[in-house]
Amino acid sequence: MKLLLDLDGTLTDLKPGISRSIEYALVKLGLPVPTEEEFVNLIGQPMKKIFSELLPDPTDDDINNATALYSERFADEGIYENSVYPGIKESLENFHEMGVGLYLATSKPHTYAARILEHFKMDHLFRGVHGSEMDGTRQDKTELISYVLETEGITPRHATMVGDRAHDIKAGLANNIQTVGVLWGYGTKDELISAGADLVVDRPADLDWLLEYYEG
Repeated sequence: MKLLLDLDGTLTDLKPGISRSIEYALVKLGLPVPTEEEFVNLIGQPMKKIFSELLPDPTDDDINNATALYSERFADEGIYENSVYPGIKESLENFHEMGVGLYLATSKPHTYAARILEHFKMDHLFRGVHGSEMDGTRQDKTELISYVLETEGITPRHATMVGDRAHDIKAGLANNIQTVGVLWGYGTKDELISAGADLVVDRPADLDWLLEYYEG
């Protein structure tokens, strides 16, 4: 069994670092800052999509400029304004000990993702770390998962995508793999069920019975 895992909202709570870096970019551009509720609805989506919703009538250049400003702060400060969800590391260690292949599949640039895993001493648990490029290539989750499956030689029927937002679930289904939605991140139960999640779990410890579920 191979598990493809999202990062933001699934393994770590990066909301402070993301929201403060978005705010930094918007202030630099002289634009209003979203409310707390709006931030929650935005986080977990690819950054270019976030700015396409926040900027007034944005062009591609506007979105790229805002994303660059975001990265300006995130690369040095925001990346560490972050915490691992309680119970996540223990679940990942359990899977690792059982020989389950763990692969990170995040819309975040893979260079940032690798630094985050290393910072929290979880990098040794993963066989592969995959994300977008700095130019936005593979920010689309469907494209990213397809790339992970092909690059790692993973057969779809042996893979499961675990994530907290609808686009994680839809991208997994588009690649013909099993999907699990998690409720400790930024998405809601209704969002995940509507997206077609095969399973929805309430806490990280619930991930531990995935092997039994899929082998049963």
